[in-house]
Amino acid sequence: MKEAGYSPDKPLKTTFVIAQGGTGQMLSLPMNEFLQQSFKEIGIDIEFKVVELEALYTYWRKGAKDESMAGVTANNIAYVTSDPLYAIVRFFHSGQVAPVGVNWGWYSNSKVDTVIDEAKRTFDPKKQDELLAKAHEMVVDDAVLVWVVHDTNPHALSRKIKSFVQAQHWFQDLTTIAAD
Repeated sequence: MKEAGYSPDKPLKTTFVIAQGGTGQMLSLPMNEFLQQSFKEIGIDIEFKVVELEALYTYWRKGAKDESMAGVTANNIAYVTSDPLYAIVRFFHSGQVAPVGVNWGWYSNSKVDTVIDEAKRTFDPKKQDELLAKAHEMVVDDAVLVWVVHDTNPHALSRKIKSFVQAQHWFQDLTTIAAD
């Protein structure tokens, strides 16, 4: 940040669109406030555009270039993906910008596209894993995202747990749990 001419005294100003509440498992606002505080220490001043979760998903699908995102430079969204190929393709292939996929920031790297395309044409699971790991490494090296949290779906596995019913989707209500 210092090399780019920014500091806590002369911060880079940015706006994130965030959800007022999490996905049912995360505390979105406290998590984002922690990020805001941490980024401030290195000279990035984050302002929030706080919206309901479903509105955030809509903004995310529209992408950064949509007029509704005027003045917004980033989003913080939690989203479950069904498999690594799906996650890498939809988030990072240049052909997956709005309205096709969720490459929100219109990230484009022809080398990443080439590796992803090869993974999609490959039927050998070991080779797919190698290619997706390579694509992931390039995306991380390009610093496309700030990876904040790995939000996993909890499961109750003890006979001592009472009053819990596993939901048939990703969202869980953990307020009903009781233990012996």
